[in-house]
Amino acid sequence: MRADALLSLLESRGVRLSSRDGKLVCNAPRGVLTAELRGHIGRLKPDLLTLLEARADGAARPRLSPAQRRIRDLARLLPAASPAGNIPLGFEVRGPLTADRLAAALAAVVEGHPVFRTVCADDGARVERDVAVPVERVDLRAAADRDAALTAHVQRRIAEPFDLSRAPVLRATLFRVDDETRVVLVLTHVFAFDGRSTPLFTAALSAALAGRPTQTPAVYAELARSMGGADPAAGDFWVAALAGVDLRCPLTARPGAPSAPAGHLPVDLGPRRSAALTALARTCRATLFHAVMAAFQAALHHVSRQPSLAVGTIVSHRRGVAAEGTIGSFAHNVLFPARFPAGLTFRALVAAQRDHARKAMGHLEQPVEAALGRFEGHQRRGRLYETMCVMHHGAAAPTLIVDDLDVRPFAAPKARTAHGLDLVLAEHEGVITGELSHDAERIAPAAAEALLRAFVDVIDRACADPDVVVADPGAARPAAPPPPSAGDPPRSPHEASIAGIWGELLDRETIARDADFYALGGHSLLALTMLAAVEARHGALPTGARSAFAEAPTVATIGALLTR
Repeated sequence: MRADALLSLLESRGVRLSSRDGKLVCNAPRGVLTAELRGHIGRLKPDLLTLLEARADGAARPRLSPAQRRIRDLARLLPAASPAGNIPLGFEVRGPLTADRLAAALAAVVEGHPVFRTVCADDGARVERDVAVPVERVDLRAAADRDAALTAHVQRRIAEPFDLSRAPVLRATLFRVDDETRVVLVLTHVFAFDGRSTPLFTAALSAALAGRPTQTPAVYAELARSMGGADPAAGDFWVAALAGVDLRCPLTARPGAPSAPAGHLPVDLGPRRSAALTALARTCRATLFHAVMAAFQAALHHVSRQPSLAVGTIVSHRRGVAAEGTIGSFAHNVLFPARFPAGLTFRALVAAQRDHARKAMGHLEQPVEAALGRFEGHQRRGRLYETMCVMHHGAAAPTLIVDDLDVRPFAAPKARTAHGLDLVLAEHEGVITGELSHDAERIAPAAAEALLRAFVDVIDRACADPDVVVADPGAARPAAPPPPSAGDPPRSPHEASIAGIWGELLDRETIARDADFYALGGHSLLALTMLAAVEARHGALPTGARSAFAEAPTVATIGALLTR
């Protein structure tokens, strides 16, 4: 047996090996270390020490996962730090919980999970050591309306963005509501956290609050190294899959990164409708997610009359036992196209989503981002992730289990949606519930409400007859011509070339050299598309190009970089 295989086997059984002053230290649950395992450890001790020392060196200079690299690049291109990636976890607690106890427990979790100490540096990434978790104390007992005061405080803290260049990517607030009740708000970010991380985090925090050691999983950086391998066919797959598909957000023709507070509409399909939808998915020989995705796409088609569209989802890319037990950012975005020819039935739409999912799962090493810059015409102006549909299964609200504390979930709303539209549903004990969130600045509440009504109507009609026709080949909305870009024209061939790329992406005939990319309707993902197109035409941009563009997102900025 090789040392790396032995180490993975031991970690899967809860055994932790470490190197201390050149000696091998072993911490194992009672009864786990058999005589055979002890023999393997003894024979491979030198190799194990070498591997553990390499791990420690790798933890200090980690490789980011593909998901983290995407999040880093998008964050660098935003004109200002955004809270859209913030993930809130809330708990209502009765019992002897103090800020010091909470801080000590969070520190233990952060020590055992290096992803919270991983930060973006100018030269890549690094893992900080001896990081303290900030825990803010807020006493609301004197407030005239405690519920209103708590809501206002929670929303304000959720709206505070993280600086991904500083550790930890975790912070908490302890609200004292009355003499018996406290509310804990823990905030992290998609850079360090995905959906599968939630139960792992609550289990680790529960153990730390109870004074039990938290199991240290495999080093996140080591897992990240095994992800994101080359897949030359990925770009070809996505270009073909999205051929001719309108990538605009169906409810708004006006682009831009989400900036306003999100609107939230609760979704509750109830036991009867949930059971009928589950049965419908089986009838269509598909999963519940495929049926939900098809219903959402059909509803978007009905309210927008857009003959083709694309909806994204989030797919976990955890591979192996070690990844399953590690808090981190392993998720990928996958885009689901839908075309609505005359006579399309709901059954056929579900089948199309099922077949696409099978093919897309074969290209998770380099997902849809591999095709950035390769789309043509209006597709390159599309906002790939402005419409999302996510389905969780058997997901209960996260909570903590600590003997001396009575803990209940506390619903902490997201201050902003990361997309134009987010439909997030969960199936728990046979009932499908969730929330439809929308960018309140660009999507009117009435439009979001109409979409939700259409979604329920599609489900009811399809459950009554899976072969109901869902396609409505109405004309796509005509987009109003954008105003010309005011200012000085490009001054050099490089600037003229860049302005041409911008004009194609932003659907504008003229682009001024000092016009702001975001003010013209751009956004962070479109900026990645634009930079990829510039590099395809002019060669690689110099180091620091993205930072320079984030500070001054103009044609002149990129033109100056190309002349260096």
